[in-house]
Amino acid sequence: MRPRLWVRFDAGAIDNGMREYNIPVWSQERPSTLLWLVVRDGLGQRFASLDEDSRYFTVLREQARARGISFITPLQDLQDAAAIRSSDIIGGLEAPLQQASARYHPDAILAGSLIGDPQGLWEGRWTLIIQGQNAGGWSSTGESIDLVLSEGIDYLADNLATRFAQTQGYAGESTQEISVTGIGSFAGYAETLRYLESLNFVSSVDVTDITPGRVVYRLTTRGDASTLAQALALGRVLQPSGVGGEYQLLR
Repeated sequence: MRPRLWVRFDAGAIDNGMREYNIPVWSQERPSTLLWLVVRDGLGQRFASLDEDSRYFTVLREQARARGISFITPLQDLQDAAAIRSSDIIGGLEAPLQQASARYHPDAILAGSLIGDPQGLWEGRWTLIIQGQNAGGWSSTGESIDLVLSEGIDYLADNLATRFAQTQGYAGESTQEISVTGIGSFAGYAETLRYLESLNFVSSVDVTDITPGRVVYRLTTRGDASTLAQALALGRVLQPSGVGGEYQLLR
């Protein structure tokens, strides 16, 4: 029997150590990414579908899971067909890509084309848009489809981490209050409390005021108000409903 190594990590201690040495910490709230994939092979040129091209999506999802991210795919219904063509993806046209993606409200858009040639080589071309801004494009070539697809996800993960990981250092803690409306039951109150406590830069959460449909939470955090606002925006549990820390429960 081969020897095995069993390791258990203390997430809190690792996070604290990384902050103490000013190493960026990526919150568990990750951007939502919409993936458009076009395939050109012996069967022609088409948008990849979960039914016909499940192997490609299996590779992509496994690599995304390994990198701590996830993605969603378009419905590919009549509305999508009217907004974008496969040639738009291969041509790297940004305008139709943004237009077709708007209905999904993603934080990031990844458009990829997987092109095979008669010699057995595959080329992956990728375009990334983050929060409405072009974050660049890249390509990779190889005999392995799996490698080409994995490299696309790796580039996506690296770019998202660079954009959203926080370098907070260890400058002490601050206190911030947010007011949450749309809480009409104890379940909504408890869900909001659990969600806020789950944010890895939040040390503690206290309730300071409760009125019908509204709860005020006081958060002790590592990081400033912008760090909190970004995490809440990515979490899609609370939606800003005004200024000065006003939010609404979405679920």
